[in-house]
Amino acid sequence: MARKTIKGLEEIIEDLEKCLNAQNKINVELDNQISQMQMIDDDKFENSPIYHQMVKEIEQLRAIIRLNEINIKSKEDTIKKNRDTIQQLLKENEEFKSNNYVNKLKNERGAGRKEMFTEEQKARVKMLRLQGKSYRAIAKDMNCSVATVHKIINEQ
Repeated sequence: MARKTIKGLEEIIEDLEKCLNAQNKINVELDNQISQMQMIDDDKFENSPIYHQMVKEIEQLRAIIRLNEINIKSKEDTIKKNRDTIQQLLKENEEFKSNNYVNKLKNERGAGRKEMFTEEQKARVKMLRLQGKSYRAIAKDMNCSVATVHKIINEQ
């Protein structure tokens, strides 16, 4: 076996230190290249007007989504209220039917002018009013006069 002298070990250490320094230089150069590439990438994309415009558009879309979620919740609440109103009206209707309230005809022999609206159309007019539409809007929708709408809503 060959003996290693201190001088031989020092030479090996010096060679290793040279290799280590060379590797450190290469690492520093690579780090510099990476940071330059990142800066170029940042400058080209994140700092570009297109990127900023896209970020703004994303924020606007998120705001629109939030507004739509609020609108959906509001409309769901309105639908629930309207369903509750319908159920209440149906219960009242059943109570009237079960109590045998008989509506006497205004004109028993059927003389005079015939009615303009059917019972379904009258019910629609009343539902539109319950939904908060104005008399004028209902009249326009049903193609009749405001007075007719008043008459239908106020009749017993």
